[in-house]
Amino acid sequence: MALITIQSQVPDLILLDILMLQVDGYQVCQQLKANPKTKDISIIFVSSINGSVDKVKEFSVGGVDYITKPLQIEELLARVENQMMMTKQKQKLKEENTKLKQELSEHQQNEEQLQLLHRAIDACQNGIMITDSTQTDNPIVYVNQGFETITGYSKAEVMGKNPRFLHKNHPNQTALTEVSTAVQEQRKWALHNQE
Repeated sequence: MALITIQSQVPDLILLDILMLQVDGYQVCQQLKANPKTKDISIIFVSSINGSVDKVKEFSVGGVDYITKPLQIEELLARVENQMMMTKQKQKLKEENTKLKQELSEHQQNEEQLQLLHRAIDACQNGIMITDSTQTDNPIVYVNQGFETITGYSKAEVMGKNPRFLHKNHPNQTALTEVSTAVQEQRKWALHNQE
């Protein structure tokens, strides 16, 4: 009857006597721990001081603590309070763990989207150059293959440089002027390779 009641009203903690009429406390504990709905209930075993106390068995079947009869109210309250505090901490850790898993999943999805965008930008035939406008000289921090094809400069040659160097002796001065203006205005610029 008690096991059926526990299914509908799951308690935070159970004081479970080892010696009962039809089953022993170990069997009840094993049944509770085998059920996903009741497996997280803290169980404190109660045993007679004269009875055989198998502490190892009490813990191995899922008990979290034990107390001997005759019960001393102060000790009982202290043990119950301790287990309730530990249960709250476990629940808080479980919630934080769930939240971290969710954040990790979102981070992985964002990372996958960024990698997809990065591959798309790399494969784009338009020349793409990104500069860091937070630094005083607007250094180039990224160029794609299209940029290398259009300008003739490799990524290694341009990284960290100010885009102004592109103006020197380049046959397509109009495009370079447009690039310079776009950088100064912090806007997008695209040149389609018309070859």
